[in-house]
Amino acid sequence: MNTLFRILFIPALLLLYYVAFVIVFGTDKLRVDRNCEVHGFFGNIEEVILGDRFWQTQIEQIDRTTARREEEYVAWRKANEKPIRARTSIIPPGYKTPAEEDVFALRAEADRIEREEDRLKTDSAQVEAIQLLKNCRSKIVETVQQ
Repeated sequence: MNTLFRILFIPALLLLYYVAFVIVFGTDKLRVDRNCEVHGFFGNIEEVILGDRFWQTQIEQIDRTTARREEEYVAWRKANEKPIRARTSIIPPGYKTPAEEDVFALRAEADRIEREEDRLKTDSAQVEAIQLLKNCRSKIVETVQQ
């Protein structure tokens, strides 16, 4: 019995400290998943303990995350809006044969197309992530207001 008490005492004490910390200070972590549902053991504990304060913190965290992602997206777009310039050959002029020029031109065009495809994929992923956060915020606001 004494050994069992020792084994359970420390985790119980740590959990009690965590609950006390959450009650006093709250947390500023985003604890909702892609479906706008609370995830994780600690997220569920915080929701139960804090109630509406938990959801208000989640809305604030979503706002901060959305603003940060939008800023990053704008900076990324500015950095990538310049047309991708095809790279000229590595071989100095005068040492190229017509076949080598064709090969380097085709490789440069293929590189440009690949970079453009990557840019489009990244662009759509960033827009989707921002939209997901905004939708999640709307769901949480609706839930809190009910």
